[in-house]
Amino acid sequence: MHAPNNLRALDWMRQHLGASEEQIREWYAATVRATFDPLEQRLASISTDNVLPFGEPGMFEIMLVPQVYNARRFGIDMNAYPRLSAIDAHCRALDAFATAAPEAQPDAPAARS
Repeated sequence: MHAPNNLRALDWMRQHLGASEEQIREWYAATVRATFDPLEQRLASISTDNVLPFGEPGMFEIMLVPQVYNARRFGIDMNAYPRLSAIDAHCRALDAFATAAPEAQPDAPAARS
């Protein structure tokens, strides 16, 4: 999962492609679907009683949580991704993830879309 919505990429699209905010949002939504759809399907095929597919937080969750945060920031409807949303909610409740969240950073500039 790459962060296609990082500020450098979005600014490049605005400056060099003349992309409007609507076009950027449409592109980002398509990118999220291309990533989240197969992840959600794969998670559906994994039989586990634990909300975390691998038993405890690891690289998958470390990479997933920021992408879900950004998807929400861009207004992506996460109802299509119940397993990804459950993993995200579980992780965000853990101290390590809560402490690392953008809103928990006292000196961080406000997030831009």
